[in-house]
Amino acid sequence: MQAWNIPDWPLGAGWTWTKPPPPTTKGLRVRALREAQAQEELTAIVAQLAGDLAAVIALESDPALQTWLRSQLGARDLEPVHVRVGASEIWALLDARGAILVRQAPPFGARFDLFTEVRRDPALLSRLHASIRQTGAKVRAEALLAFVFDSAKDPSRRSMSELLRRAPLLEQTAYRFVAGSITSLQTMRRDIYASTESSGPRWRRRLQAYWRLALASSHLNLVATSKASRGWLVDMSNSFEWIEWTPSLCLVQERSLWFGAVAARSVTAFGDAVVEKYLRALALADQPMRAFDATFALLAIALDAPRVAPALRQALAGQAQVFRRQGGPYGPLQANMLENALTCLADPEAADRAFLKAVGTLGQALEQGRGLLGRAAIRLDLTTPIDADGYLGFLSLPRLLRTPLLDLYPGEPVHLSASGLPPSEIAAHLAQAFSGASRNPLKVH
Repeated sequence: MQAWNIPDWPLGAGWTWTKPPPPTTKGLRVRALREAQAQEELTAIVAQLAGDLAAVIALESDPALQTWLRSQLGARDLEPVHVRVGASEIWALLDARGAILVRQAPPFGARFDLFTEVRRDPALLSRLHASIRQTGAKVRAEALLAFVFDSAKDPSRRSMSELLRRAPLLEQTAYRFVAGSITSLQTMRRDIYASTESSGPRWRRRLQAYWRLALASSHLNLVATSKASRGWLVDMSNSFEWIEWTPSLCLVQERSLWFGAVAARSVTAFGDAVVEKYLRALALADQPMRAFDATFALLAIALDAPRVAPALRQALAGQAQVFRRQGGPYGPLQANMLENALTCLADPEAADRAFLKAVGTLGQALEQGRGLLGRAAIRLDLTTPIDADGYLGFLSLPRLLRTPLLDLYPGEPVHLSASGLPPSEIAAHLAQAFSGASRNPLKVH
């Protein structure tokens, strides 16, 4: 998608990259250059998000611009018209309610292709930039994205609502950020593990940069993935062979309830179109964490789309038998995962009761609409076995999928935000999720 190219957009509060260390060998030099390139690419994507967001905010907020667009079409005041604002079929419906983004204009009625015309007519682009200045749209776009990247506080329900309202225009760019962040997070983890430091300013900055990027990616994942975006998501997922990637792995491997909630939403956005790919990933899983990810995703799809549940139940039961016959260090563990998932699928209400009992006050907060995002959810490990009931991640799915998306966010600022996690707790999170501790084989090495 071509950006609206709103110039001089400063990155939001807290969104500054740590400069790579000076290279001392050829290998380090190459790695530093690659990391710098990845950081520049992510920064460019954020700037594009800001430009697109500023353009649509101006269109929503400027009555004079709306009147001028109607005049170009010969439309009456408040007569519904459609204005194309994205490279794909993303249109703003202008009517008495204001401007509402829709994914496709009807085949009839007044339509103005703003996206194409601004590239052809410099005067129109100048008019749009003037509207952005007059309405303060650039400042408002900055503020909305600053909530995503701010290291001091979490996004609120209101700020996420504002982003999700513009999701049709932002979603593909947001998913580019999500995809690009995977490589950067892997590089940052390697550097943190390779470092001889276990304290000190640079070590703390590196941990905080990792955490800021991981959380920002989770928020933009929610902007990018909805059932309305399923068409292009499935097309994207079919454009390459899944080898070490699934839509959920980068989230599930963080082994935190918050990231699991985002993964569940992402998976159900792709829907049953990816069932066969997940079943193949499950059958080929050479590490328990990959099996856990595929099982988590397939259970989420089955709970969200009951019509596919019978076929999935049969497929999961068959794969459990294969894993048990396979034996070895992981076969019984992976079979047990599938059996736990099948138990949850057979009685989602019992799974939900077990989940609420296990998480205590956090479950009460969810039931009362006070949100999930916070340090309590970050600390909860998806792979924790809950007595005989199953893994916490599987038990959580009925509740996570029935909770309205915005209700995952706090309605008002919380004292102990997830974004403000201290470096020591970030280090503990990374050790839990990614270190190769033999006591827990659920790692992606």
